Amino acid sequence: MLQSGRHQAVFDAALLELRAVMVAKEEDLKTAIEARVRKEGGALVGWVAGAYTARKILTLINSELERMEPNDSALRQGFERWIESEIARLETDPERIAAFGRAVRQALAHPAVVDWVADVWQRLRDALATDAANPDGRTVALLEAAFGNAGSLLADDPLARHRLNRGLEATLVALLPAAQLRMAEFIGGVVSRWDAAELVDKIELRVGKDLQYVRVNGTLVGFLAGGVLYLILDALFGRVVH
Repeated sequence: MLQSGRHQAVFDAALLELRAVMVAKEEDLKTAIEARVRKEGGALVGWVAGAYTARKILTLINSELERMEPNDSALRQGFERWIESEIARLETDPERIAAFGRAVRQALAHPAVVDWVADVWQRLRDALATDAANPDGRTVALLEAAFGNAGSLLADDPLARHRLNRGLEATLVALLPAAQLRMAEFIGGVVSRWDAAELVDKIELRVGKDLQYVRVNGTLVGFLAGGVLYLILDALFGRVVH
């Protein structure tokens, strides 16, 4: 997102939402500021300066939000530097990585978040099912674009390929012991239910022509070996009587 400049779009969305909240809640904010001024300075100060202070504060906030509009604003540059520093820390600082992981786990474990995620997933699943039934739906187009972007990234970025490989290796190493045990139990259970005839049939089905070749060769070799032994015995001891 940072390399493509998408973070600035996120920043724009946050500013737009903040300005909308400021407009919608302006009267409530004025009332809250006036109440705080009265609480800190007394009824007289609140009556004299409360409304003025509230207007000045809100005007200052709105002017700061408007100043953030240009792409070269100092706040935008600071926002970008902060993201870059956080990316670097998440890649190199074990303490930061651990703290971030804890924060994510705590947030995901909160009951409100769990309910929200479940509701989002249900609505997303319903929307995807509806869209999948549409031949011109957006799901396929989005998946094609996502896989295409991922393919381009992996083709052009050796570091991304290395990270993907390391991630897959770590996942397989973590899953293989349990998968190996379950596969062994599954195969053992299936084979134990076969009888001799079924086992022979399955072997013949898999081996096919090779098994027939082995059978014919075995018959011919046995015939020739028996004939040779018979001739040797007959030459040495005369006609063999059975």
